[in-house]
Amino acid sequence: MEHQRYILWLDELRKEDGEVAGRKCANLGEMIHLGFRVPPGFALSIALYSKFLEDTGVAQRLSLAMNRLGDLKETMAGIEKLSRQLQGLVADEPVPETIERLIGERYEALCQKVGNADIPVAVRSSGVQSRPGMFETILNVKGRGPVVDAARRVWASAFTPRAIAFRIHKGLPLDGDRLGVAILKMVQAGVAGIGFTMDPYTGDTSKIVIEAGWGFGEGVVSGSETSDYCSLRKEDLAIEKKEIGKKTKRMVAGEKGTVFVDVPLEMQEIPCLSDDEIKDVGALGKRLEDAMGEPQDFEWAIEESGSYPEGLYLLQTRTAKVGGKPRVSATDRILDMIAKRIYRTADK
Repeated sequence: MEHQRYILWLDELRKEDGEVAGRKCANLGEMIHLGFRVPPGFALSIALYSKFLEDTGVAQRLSLAMNRLGDLKETMAGIEKLSRQLQGLVADEPVPETIERLIGERYEALCQKVGNADIPVAVRSSGVQSRPGMFETILNVKGRGPVVDAARRVWASAFTPRAIAFRIHKGLPLDGDRLGVAILKMVQAGVAGIGFTMDPYTGDTSKIVIEAGWGFGEGVVSGSETSDYCSLRKEDLAIEKKEIGKKTKRMVAGEKGTVFVDVPLEMQEIPCLSDDEIKDVGALGKRLEDAMGEPQDFEWAIEESGSYPEGLYLLQTRTAKVGGKPRVSATDRILDMIAKRIYRTADK
């Protein structure tokens, strides 16, 4: 893989290309190569992110801003102020015409590939290091200009308060995360969620755990919405436990972007997935683990209007980790620790 290439189709990437376009893009490319059903799309390489920063002079302005930190990084309020400054330097900078053309032409090529002008896409961060929940995801983006703008927003998310707090906590350079971007055809999901090919609460590798919700699944991934919970025996995909949550909200496509809407009353306390669908998602996870050689944490979606099982898509996969409730991320705990340290200092 040539590192100087700025934009690549996902199927040009393999799992060893994390340094080229980030782990998410590299893993999706590997999944396509192995025959998994992944939405068509392309990757903006990390080299393109660097080119944007250098060609616009933003890299130098970021460096100057970070050299004048003073006491900003010592408090949460300071971290948030620093984040606004650094994100603004990226998000407010016009994208150079050469880069805008590169992204726009590849988006139009994707539209031609799927036979639909101005297809909605998901624009997702893809870092060299996996940082779940730290960077931006922008869903249901349509049109050449909005896709370019969404890519710039993802680049700017390298400097969210969470990302800055993480680097401070780990002693990493504040500009340490280099971001690729995954741009995928949007799956207009009726049901979506997450899966783990081990129990993320206990580390039991004989289990598969699935959480599901109506709509695009962002509430399930973030833990902001109640979801259905299923536990399967990995060996034969027997369903051992089901807990049906009361699902009152779902994310769907809006005219621009996404909106949360009320779930109809009659759907709030019924299962999102049939038993056969639960087993199909479990089988997808089992195949993933076999392909990757270790337990996986994956995101999936079932297209609302598509045929089944052709409408079951893999959206992302990464190495699964034990850490209590999967929805409580390491980043959340880090921010809690920083906040407690700051509050204790302020009380003295």
